Amino acid sequence: KKLHPEEKKSLNREIEILESIDHPCVMKCHEHFETKDEVLMVLELLEGGELFQRIVDRNQYSERDAASALKNVFETLKFLHGKDM
Repeated sequence: KKLHPEEKKSLNREIEILESIDHPCVMKCHEHFETKDEVLMVLELLEGGELFQRIVDRNQYSERDAASALKNVFETLKFLHGKDM
């Protein structure tokens, strides 16, 4: 699909943001390449699965576990907001 100029601008901004962020809880974009028809991004390998699946797989999820997970999420959001993102 050919991107409209506004979509292309938005994609370029997202790539710029991902390449500039250095935080352990945010996927790193190491570099990107553009061809006439594609944008290819070299992303950090993330292992460990998705948070939702990890919650579902557990028989019990304590308030302490939930607080710890949410603390990571909120600290990451604080970091991003501090960078006007």
